[in-house]
Amino acid sequence: MDSTVQDDGRTRLLSVLGFVEKTQAQIDELTEPDRAASALSKAAEYFAHVLAAEPDNISALNGMANVYAIRKDYDRACKLGETLFTMAPEYGAAIFDYALALEGLMEERGEDTQLLEKLDKVYRHLQTLIRRPEQNFSAGTRKLRGNACPCTRVAAVELKDQQACSRKSSYAKEFFKMGEVY
Repeated sequence: MDSTVQDDGRTRLLSVLGFVEKTQAQIDELTEPDRAASALSKAAEYFAHVLAAEPDNISALNGMANVYAIRKDYDRACKLGETLFTMAPEYGAAIFDYALALEGLMEERGEDTQLLEKLDKVYRHLQTLIRRPEQNFSAGTRKLRGNACPCTRVAAVELKDQQACSRKSSYAKEFFKMGEVY
């Protein structure tokens, strides 16, 4: 096996490990807050290693944007989100994460016309992606019907109980009328 294939496999593995650690940090925030920072730091390290080898790796860019957003560094999360929006406009999960980062920035700074315009553009784009879930979301999120909730990591998942959605932004609720996406 040549080094290119080995490197590609290694960067994929590091990216997956980054997402595992990021998810662990999110769980730890709820259950063991003292451990969350450690898992988030590990995630950032994994994503940084991938980006050092492949600066345009969209998975690692999105992972790092998530790390920044979790740390409430919304400026950096939005910068990476905007990059992803340009590089990979069909990457639905990353685009929704960008919307959440923009909302975090707006919450931090107050409503700003320029941010609101960006957020509107992102949600309008997401609306087109959600109409084509088989092309834009992973296999586990392809069931879009009835009461789908546009929510990070469950965007495009059929929800039996909309209360199960852990984050419903006020802007998203206004923009996407639950059950009226189609």
